[in-house]
Amino acid sequence: MSEHIDLTAECATCHGPIEHLAGIKDPYWRHVAVASHAAKPDPDTVKPA
Repeated sequence: MSEHIDLTAECATCHGPIEHLAGIKDPYWRHVAVASHAAKPDPDTVKPA
Protein backbone atom coordinates (compact mmCIF):
# COMPACT_ATOMS: atom_id res chain seq x y z
CA MET A 1 0.00 0.00 0.00
CA SER A 2 1.03 3.56 -0.61
CA GLU A 3 1.68 5.99 2.21
CA HIS A 4 -1.06 8.13 0.64
CA ILE A 5 -3.80 5.58 1.37
CA ASP A 6 -5.64 6.65 4.52
CA LEU A 7 -8.86 4.57 4.38
CA THR A 8 -10.03 1.20 3.13
CA ALA A 9 -13.55 -0.12 2.55
CA GLU A 10 -15.72 -2.45 0.48
CA CYS A 11 -17.30 -1.16 -2.71
CA ALA A 12 -21.05 -0.66 -2.28
CA THR A 13 -21.61 -1.96 -5.84
CA CYS A 14 -19.50 -5.15 -6.00
CA HIS A 15 -18.28 -5.57 -2.37
CA GLY A 16 -14.69 -5.72 -3.61
CA PRO A 17 -11.90 -4.02 -1.67
CA ILE A 18 -11.30 -0.34 -2.34
CA GLU A 19 -8.88 2.22 -0.94
CA HIS A 20 -8.94 5.98 -0.52
CA LEU A 21 -5.96 7.74 -2.03
CA ALA A 22 -5.33 10.98 -0.10
CA GLY A 23 -2.52 13.47 0.22
CA ILE A 24 -2.62 14.45 -3.44
CA LYS A 25 -4.40 17.22 -5.32
CA ASP A 26 -7.72 15.36 -5.78
CA PRO A 27 -8.36 12.56 -3.24
CA TYR A 28 -10.43 9.66 -4.58
CA TRP A 29 -11.55 6.04 -3.99
CA ARG A 30 -10.13 3.32 -6.24
CA HIS A 31 -10.56 -0.44 -6.57
CA VAL A 32 -7.67 -2.67 -5.48
CA ALA A 33 -8.42 -4.91 -8.50
CA VAL A 34 -9.75 -4.00 -11.94
CA ALA A 35 -13.45 -3.11 -12.00
CA SER A 36 -15.80 -1.80 -14.68
CA HIS A 37 -17.46 0.77 -12.43
CA ALA A 38 -16.46 3.64 -10.14
CA ALA A 39 -15.50 2.82 -6.57
CA LYS A 40 -18.24 3.83 -4.14
CA PRO A 41 -17.57 2.99 -0.47
CA ASP A 42 -20.11 1.16 1.66
CA PRO A 43 -20.21 3.52 4.68
CA ASP A 44 -20.47 0.60 7.14
CA THR A 45 -17.11 -0.82 5.99
CA VAL A 46 -14.88 2.29 5.97
CA LYS A 47 -11.90 1.99 8.32
CA PRO A 48 -8.42 3.52 8.71
CA ALA A 49 -5.71 1.95 6.56
